[in-house]
Amino acid sequence: MKRAMQEDRNQLQGMWTFASLEVEGNTIPQQAIGTSSMAIDGNTFVNSSPAAIYSGTFRLGLAGSTRTIDIGFTEGPEAGRTILGIYELDGDTWTMCLNLAPRKPRPMEFAAPVGSGRALETLVRKGR
Repeated sequence: MKRAMQEDRNQLQGMWTFASLEVEGNTIPQQAIGTSSMAIDGNTFVNSSPAAIYSGTFRLGLAGSTRTIDIGFTEGPEAGRTILGIYELDGDTWTMCLNLAPRKPRPMEFAAPVGSGRALETLVRKGR
């Protein structure tokens, strides 16, 4: 398990851009996310969007065969919050489903329907 998480962390290093974003059943238009990016360095991230800059740390894990991610925000509008999610990494494509609502359990599927409190994000390695 530890080796798989280290390999994933290594593969995540660098710059990512948002290919798609859905929040509680609402698809965010591409023009709204087109300039958003995420930089990964070690286990830290900086997420830059037109609305705000967020930064913090993340921890990868496994729950059975499901890859998990815990994101702790240290700066930006969400500073002090931790959100739980799941992720898939397929080459230069990184998909995450994150539970944005406080005190809700980790998502167990890649879906963000209306009322779920979830976001479904797909990022691609910058330069792809």
